[in-house]
Amino acid sequence: MALVVVVPVFLVSSITVLRLLSDGDRVQAEVHRAEALDATLLQLQTDEETGLRGYLNNGQRIFLEPFGRSVAEFERDSAELEERLTGLQMADEATVVRDIVSLNVVWRREVVEPVLHVAHPKPNVALALHGKSIVDRERFLVKQVDDALSTRERLAQQETSRRFLIATLLAVAATLLIGGGILVFGLFGNRYEAELERERSLVEKFQKAFISRWDALPGIQLGTAYVSATHEAEIGGDLFDVRRLDADRGYVLIADVSGKGVEAAVDTAFIKFTVRALAQDGGRPGVVLESFNRLVMGSLSNPDAFIVAFLGFFDRTTATLRYSSAGHSQAFLRRGREVSAMRVTGPILGIDPDDAFATETLALAPGDVVVLATDGLTEARDERGTMLGDEGAMQWIAEATTDDPQELADWLVARLRDYVPSHRLGDDLALLVARVDPA
Repeated sequence: MALVVVVPVFLVSSITVLRLLSDGDRVQAEVHRAEALDATLLQLQTDEETGLRGYLNNGQRIFLEPFGRSVAEFERDSAELEERLTGLQMADEATVVRDIVSLNVVWRREVVEPVLHVAHPKPNVALALHGKSIVDRERFLVKQVDDALSTRERLAQQETSRRFLIATLLAVAATLLIGGGILVFGLFGNRYEAELERERSLVEKFQKAFISRWDALPGIQLGTAYVSATHEAEIGGDLFDVRRLDADRGYVLIADVSGKGVEAAVDTAFIKFTVRALAQDGGRPGVVLESFNRLVMGSLSNPDAFIVAFLGFFDRTTATLRYSSAGHSQAFLRRGREVSAMRVTGPILGIDPDDAFATETLALAPGDVVVLATDGLTEARDERGTMLGDEGAMQWIAEATTDDPQELADWLVARLRDYVPSHRLGDDLALLVARVDPA
């Protein structure tokens, strides 16, 4: 008779726990998707702003590239964000999104269009100040939506935890009577923790997608990785870019600008599009960095910021890599199982406009692997505080049992997580692996 009562209680409790898990997962997934869309709106506005600034500085239309895709993407993502906020019962924030869209329309009409309709535009202080006031307001509203979403997620987690505890206590009482059922709830608890960890990783995955859009290079196989040192949606200053110039040539760029947050996001976008403009003719990378260094002085959001960078041009016809390294020591060549460091050819960027940057030419063989990383790799420390350093990174690259670029990038990230305490990195890591096609 007792089992007739206990078993239904156990089943009802189990169903309740599963329903709560499903509801909690759904709300958190919706919140994370909304956070990603909110960050995307900021990214698109930042790309537009830096593109317009670069166009005004040197008149090259390559800087206007973001405008070719941003209008449609902005409308699509803002509409989806508004819909998801409405579904989360965040009507006030949905209204804020409409205000963001309106500001973006004003920005294009009053700031962008007057520039595009002039044959030879020049910097206009009044127009720049007007544009800055619009963009600052837009960023404030984006931050307002992000804060509201963080609060919504925290409240949802607290409510789910409370209900989960009540349901679990009821379930445990039932399982004690029928014996052995406690194991089932242990499995439910493990699933709950795994789901929470999966949701916490969504922001990091989004940041990896945000960090760069890149081309395929002729004769080169590519692998990439981006790992944030924080689970917050705060864009850091690490970036990479891969650009195809013609049927036989292309370049890779990896850089690290000091700082984080909105300022770093603006600066990384400025770096990417400025280098794209300067590198179009495929000239010497040292000359490109010299020109970039002169342009970057006083152009970064933070005047005290500095940049470490590596720029390399691959040429399939000559089987060479021409590169210039601005204070970037984390560049390595793996040939077979031998690994060597590429020498630094110049100082860090943003310090002295007269600095010179040499160009090195490296002959490549089929199967050669070039590994480029930011300092999140070499400056990682183990539990005793020992820094990995360039030599440690070279040893890891030599020990890897794969030459596949993506597998090698993933393996280095996994090795790094095992190296640092509690698998938590001390700094962001951008990783770019390029292999000369053995064919």
